[in-house]
Amino acid sequence: LPPSVQLQAIDTYHHHRPETMAGITGVVFDLGGVVLSSPFPAIFQYEKEKGLDKGSLARVILKHGDKGSFSRLEKGEIPFEDFCRLFEEECLASGLKVSGSEFIHQIEKNFQVNALMVEMIKKLKAAGIKTAALTNNWYSSNKADWSVDDLSHLRPLFDVVVESRVENVAKPDPKIYKIVCTKLNLEPNQMMYLDDIGSNLTPAKRMGMHTVKVTPTNIADVIKQVEKATGVRMPRAKM
Repeated sequence: LPPSVQLQAIDTYHHHRPETMAGITGVVFDLGGVVLSSPFPAIFQYEKEKGLDKGSLARVILKHGDKGSFSRLEKGEIPFEDFCRLFEEECLASGLKVSGSEFIHQIEKNFQVNALMVEMIKKLKAAGIKTAALTNNWYSSNKADWSVDDLSHLRPLFDVVVESRVENVAKPDPKIYKIVCTKLNLEPNQMMYLDDIGSNLTPAKRMGMHTVKVTPTNIADVIKQVEKATGVRMPRAKM
């Protein structure tokens, strides 16, 4: 892991399964907001530093939708340099003066690995549960301490890594969830999906996946749901 990433201290149970079993044989993890820290605090901090209203950049991204620069970057449709130019133009049209490069750098430099989630993934794999990462990401030219270009330290955790920039399709498009199912060779009802954004969970739930929304305050409940679904005893964070 990069030097800037400090893993939290964790405590784990012994390797035995609880009595409750539910037949889930694959668990899919979002990265940003689940395995990695959420990008939203970094975005809000950038807005604050630039004197912008909180959420103003997210509104620009939502306004332009699938045809906007951020969505096109995530789907690998445009290079980073084009994104920067187009994103700045979109923001300027809404009265916001920003740097696309600075914006992405702010997000990337603040990503930290959630050590508890890493331990959960390791426990699942050791118990024979298939694991996958499903992430909306991008190719960038930033020189952050760690950027989404470099997933080398995370890839070994998963049996499958599905990236929007590679597949040219992004959440919440149902196509990308079907890609995960195909690569894991599992049916949706055999899988659990963890994400921090509700709209990303909706298509997975409609397909038949067991979905769990992850927030900074519900980790204990998430752990219980994963245990119940998979029958694998999960680690606990030290209090």
